[in-house]
Amino acid sequence: PPLLLLLPALAEGQRAAVLRLGLRGSPRGEVSPAFLSLTLDASLARDPRYVALLSNSKLHALATALSPGFLRFGGTETDFLIFDPNKDSTSEEKILWELQAQKEACGSRPAFAAVEKLLLAQWPSQEKLILAEQNWKKHKNTTITKNTLDILYGFANCTGFHLIFGLNALLRKGGLQWDSSNAQALLDYCASQRYNISWELGNEPNSFRKKSGIHIDGFQLGQDFIHLRQLLNNYALYQHAKLYGPDVGQPRKHTQRLLRSFLKSGGKVIDSVTWHHYYVNGRSATRGDFLSPEVLDTLATAIYEVLEV
Repeated sequence: PPLLLLLPALAEGQRAAVLRLGLRGSPRGEVSPAFLSLTLDASLARDPRYVALLSNSKLHALATALSPGFLRFGGTETDFLIFDPNKDSTSEEKILWELQAQKEACGSRPAFAAVEKLLLAQWPSQEKLILAEQNWKKHKNTTITKNTLDILYGFANCTGFHLIFGLNALLRKGGLQWDSSNAQALLDYCASQRYNISWELGNEPNSFRKKSGIHIDGFQLGQDFIHLRQLLNNYALYQHAKLYGPDVGQPRKHTQRLLRSFLKSGGKVIDSVTWHHYYVNGRSATRGDFLSPEVLDTLATAIYEVLEV
């Protein structure tokens, strides 16, 4: 049947535009109900008190409307987050978690409105700081707590998303082998709470040297994933948990070599290969780029290049 879209007018008083699309014939293909999924950038936890903004009722409503899907918590800051189960949470996280404990897990929390309003007012300054650090290529470790994980998982669970959590891959023993002790502490806590989570390790390992001065080749990264899979197997809850990776960037030559080496070394333990496609440069993109068939078709080219690996 034809699909009717009513496009709102750009200015008050103008007539709405009507666009009719004739959708006839058999579908070209089918995708999973979870095909439309989201990434929550780990920079939100750069200052963990801002994680409490995930309680926002409007954000819950918008996310719920997009579910089911996967909610990936990852990005550059993934490799600079350290879990400390003994550290006190921020006051904002504590207040939110206490309110959640008093009500149903997914209920609204009007009593948190004043704290939320203050955080939203302060967020623009925090956003500028995050962008400046990214531009300067300066990254500092940040500590997250039990409440950080509780709020993050609660948001995913309450909105109908399945959480994929990116573990820190830059924690190293002697600069080479992955140090899994912090991941184990995080897994211990998540398992104790019965949190149903899938896992990743690291973000864009092809740029580790640029971000941290540490170079990890594809072979070593594959061994690290085998180590993580063995670690997950120690938990009844995570023996069959999905493991995705290696989350490389655009499949250029260097990245293709890393991916090829990774797959030979540790490809057998992952459930899906992941890489990041960037349609445009966010600093210079134009409105026309978002409507350009040529720009959109670059994904097909990238998929072909990855499949060739």
